[in-house]
Amino acid sequence: MNPFLFDVIITFAAGFLDAVGVTYLSGIFVSFMSGNSIGFGIAVAHGRTAVAIPIASAITSFVVGAFIGSLIAQRRISATMIVLMLEVAMIVLSIFLVGEINGFIALLPVCLAMGMQNAIPRPVSGIAIGRSFVTGELFGIGHSLAFALQDRRQFRQAALHAASWLTIVLGAISGAVSLAQFGLAPCLGACAVVLFALMAIDACAQFAALRKIIKVPPR
Repeated sequence: MNPFLFDVIITFAAGFLDAVGVTYLSGIFVSFMSGNSIGFGIAVAHGRTAVAIPIASAITSFVVGAFIGSLIAQRRISATMIVLMLEVAMIVLSIFLVGEINGFIALLPVCLAMGMQNAIPRPVSGIAIGRSFVTGELFGIGHSLAFALQDRRQFRQAALHAASWLTIVLGAISGAVSLAQFGLAPCLGACAVVLFALMAIDACAQFAALRKIIKVPPR
């Protein structure tokens, strides 16, 4: 699959799930850990343990997910497919937990999935887009535009950062609207289906590449 299209899809999914999570959990993000870190600091400053513990749990789950995803990414072969498969499994687990448990625990597997997802974006023109680093994308726009005054090729990099930021925003809009219309479980289910389809496409692409390497004659 085209690396840019791949990154756009997983970025949209991150924005979608973050909007769903932050609305359902009244301010706790499943992917945007900068916001969670500020919220955690405020909660600790005011002694609001009931708020600090869920946020700390979300941050911890994300870090664990990033650790697992990065370990898998080092495999190189089939890493993307494995990470996407685990992501889908975590989202499905959350769908089950939503029906059994109220509160932040039900969405901790999604936080873990988002941490894993940040380990698999594919560089486009040497730029690592496709992650849920919103501040980084906005900085990238300004940074690239500054250098574009001397090198027009930097306009392309600014455009890539802008596309990544816009994709996150569009995903968040879709997530907020979908949650209001359909509820939490259907939203999680829709995202799981999209990521499963992405995994299947990646698996087919790897199989096709493997056939070329070993030169298996078609039947």
